[in-house]
Order: sequence, then C-alpha cells, then structure tokens
Amino acid sequence: MITESAAKSEHSKVGAQAFEFWTTLAEEETERKMIGKNCHNYIDQSKDSLLILVLNGLHVINFEEDEDSDEWGHALSAACCL
Repeated sequence: MITESAAKSEHSKVGAQAFEFWTTLAEEETERKMIGKNCHNYIDQSKDSLLILVLNGLHVINFEEDEDSDEWGHALSAACCL
C-alpha cells in the first residue's frame, strides 16, 4: 500500500492524511452498499493489512503537539479510521 509509508511517516500531518484517506474510502463504500450501488470493496480486500496499520498508528503519539490544536496526528486519525 502506498498509504502505508505515509501512515508511518515521522510527520504527523502526513500520517494523519493516510488514515483520512482510508476513513473516507470506508465511508464512501459503506454508503454505496447501503443504497445498492456497486463498489470495488477496497476496504474488504485490504482489511487485514489495514487493521495492522491502524493499530500501529494508534501507538504513534506526539506529545509535542498542542492539546487544543485542531490538527489531528497519527493516533487520533487512526482511531477515527478504526
């Protein structure tokens, strides 16, 4: 997965964007299934490696980030994806 290297990035914003991609894709596929539209089932096809990636992302916490910041880091984006 291309997003795997992004999710493991040292830069919090890059990692967060990788998880945001998968979250958005999961939401889109879920919505398409609910209304009976066709989808490619990317989430189902990559769920094993994606779950490992998300769980590892939960462990990446940057204590230097401002707690009141509106920007999400690895851990918060991974949790949302989960």
